[in-house]
Amino acid sequence: MRSTDNSMKRILFFILVFIALGSLKGQSILGVWKTVDDQTGDTESLVEIYEDGNFVYGKFVKLLKQPKKEPICERCPGEDKNAPLVGLVFIKDLVKKGTQFKGSILNPKDGRVYNCLVSLKDDRTLKVRGYLGVPLLGRTQYWHRVD
Repeated sequence: MRSTDNSMKRILFFILVFIALGSLKGQSILGVWKTVDDQTGDTESLVEIYEDGNFVYGKFVKLLKQPKKEPICERCPGEDKNAPLVGLVFIKDLVKKGTQFKGSILNPKDGRVYNCLVSLKDDRTLKVRGYLGVPLLGRTQYWHRVD
């Protein structure tokens, strides 16, 4: 009987490890997210959050309210000025600090660059906060994971 008990314990152990590894997969900010405007509640775009070297970035991969003419970032500073919005890297240099990521985010509507904090609210919801100076002075959006 002891052999059967040990076999059952091993099987249970591997099942638990498999479940744990599966749940860790969903605990990443990496992936594609549907953005939701915090003021209007409208869905606006799909954003890919990806890792490159030691940093994490975000770029527009699709605009959900696509106008007839391909939109460009008219007010963006520097090399992003007049760049197409689709493909534009607007979240830059995120570095993990505890349970959140800190970096910068560009608002293509006004061309301003803000400090940015990104964290998971849960495995399906991303909290994105842009702010000037201190996080208290800013805006938060909640984006939703796209499967």
